Amino acid sequence: MNPCELCISETLSYFANRELSRVEMIQSIMERIGEVERLVNAFITVRDGDALLDQAREMDERQARGEALGRLAGIPIALKDNFATHDLRTTAGSKILADWHPDHDATVVRRLRKADAIIVGKLNMHEFADGTTTDNPHYGRACNPWDIGRTPAGSSGGSGAALAADMCLAATGTDTGGSIREPASFCGVVGLKPTFGLISRSGVVPFSWSLDHVGPMGRRVDDIAVLLDVMAGFDETDPASVQTEHARPAAPLKPLKGLRIGIETTFLTTQMQESVKNAFKECGDILTGLGATIQEVSIPSARYCLDVEMVILFSEAAVVHEEWLDAAAVDYGQDVRTSLFSGRLYKATDYVKAQRMRHVIRREAESVFRSVDALLTPTMIIEPPKWETHSFAIDGVDIDPLDAFIRCLTLANLLGYPAISVPAGYSKIGLPVGMQFIGRPFAEVQLIAIARAIEEAIPAWKRKPNLRS
Repeated sequence: MNPCELCISETLSYFANRELSRVEMIQSIMERIGEVERLVNAFITVRDGDALLDQAREMDERQARGEALGRLAGIPIALKDNFATHDLRTTAGSKILADWHPDHDATVVRRLRKADAIIVGKLNMHEFADGTTTDNPHYGRACNPWDIGRTPAGSSGGSGAALAADMCLAATGTDTGGSIREPASFCGVVGLKPTFGLISRSGVVPFSWSLDHVGPMGRRVDDIAVLLDVMAGFDETDPASVQTEHARPAAPLKPLKGLRIGIETTFLTTQMQESVKNAFKECGDILTGLGATIQEVSIPSARYCLDVEMVILFSEAAVVHEEWLDAAAVDYGQDVRTSLFSGRLYKATDYVKAQRMRHVIRREAESVFRSVDALLTPTMIIEPPKWETHSFAIDGVDIDPLDAFIRCLTLANLLGYPAISVPAGYSKIGLPVGMQFIGRPFAEVQLIAIARAIEEAIPAWKRKPNLRS
């Protein structure tokens, strides 16, 4: 058994039974980082090894004395580098914040520390979370462990890559237009974008106020459940945080018999590459076999999600970056600088029209969710592309590159609804394929139950990338 390959629940069981020490786990993680990080480039900052071992040793000693430990005691977790940490620099993948050492922790980081998780380091990301590839001009590309010649997607690409490469057991991500679910799909791990307001964004470098979400990433669905329980909760320092009994995740549907799964047929599932199409059909068949019913639904305005997302996102991002764009525009990477300046080109009338269309999309979705419990879509309609691929075609039809990456993802961001990506197989050349389930607000536990059923039927987690040092 190689400890770094374990999932959270297995690890906690081994710790509790003293079949594995936390020191042994951290040693395994450190050895793995030493073996493969130079190939994957998932980290921007790795914590000092002696400090990690000291923390692990202290927890082992506390256990030996019979002292209480946190829910995640000894679990090595890595943080996307836009989460503020008082003891590690926080760059947000940028040159502008390259030397920023916050005097505080993000709320999520504080909760993870309280649960005794061990923070291994800070993960590579697309600069300021503004992009889909994690091709970072300041810290280098984060590469997909399944094929380092391909993108892990983004912007949380380092999170997906580190998990797939066994350099941590859990990771955090942020999701503004799909940035947790993209790398989860391309790297063969699980990623959850929660309901807007369920997990605090306080202390996370912002991108778009009304679209940003914080969420967990892990190797197994049950890992997500544990991480969500630790990370979620009201936070008065985040104005979007929800304080209501309705913010508690809904009870899971057990068994899945009677579950109503919708397939949106007017846009979200009309184009996908063959391997994705095969996995999509298999997931539907699995759910039907478990007693769920599949029904076609229509959200006609879903085709406008990408346009609406871009107007809202970059208008809000231009405000976040206003002072830096004026004072230090040259310090941005070219792609990010261009997209952020584009936010200044939108008029107030454009922003208002986008918000009005967002309301139309929401009303259509609310109508659909009165007849279904969840939507099933591909996470990504394409396989992980090679770095040099800049154009895409499906069935001979050219498709916009951004559409190819986030077609099925932006709906959940605009609505603020929860969405989970779960591994659902592999392409003919062994690249991961993920499926997405979108649920009603605060139905995270139900989504986790559905994703767990797919994971049990398609145990894709058993396969590992063939990384060689």
